[in-house]
Amino acid sequence: MRAVNSISFEVKEREILGIIGVSGAGKTTLSRIISGIITPTSGEVNFRVGDEWVDMTKPGIEERGRAIGYIGLLHQEYDLYPHRTVLDNLTDAIGLEFPKELAAHKARISLSMAGFTANRLEAILPKHPAEMSEGERHRVAL
Repeated sequence: MRAVNSISFEVKEREILGIIGVSGAGKTTLSRIISGIITPTSGEVNFRVGDEWVDMTKPGIEERGRAIGYIGLLHQEYDLYPHRTVLDNLTDAIGLEFPKELAAHKARISLSMAGFTANRLEAILPKHPAEMSEGERHRVAL
């Protein structure tokens, strides 16, 4: 029995892909294939990094390892710390590897890549999750 069969789609630059379906339809398996967590038994999965295409079916740092940093998965059951601001939610996760100032800079870049304008991201950084729309919370979590 196959978890995923005959799937074909293209995601253009700056688009966000959502996968929906009934329970058992293969959504989790498909997301794991796309992100390189598991290798498909057949077919192609290609991901563009810059001007080059990466074959996500091939393991290793020179293959799918080059792309996985550009792929984010947000499952339906995402969570942000409700008692922390957006900046704290983002910098706590990445602040383990970077000084706080660099982590805050990276948080701003990440929010910009998630579609927040410069003015909106500065306004949203001090907010708590309950003070944002559902869409904003999803983009912050992603």
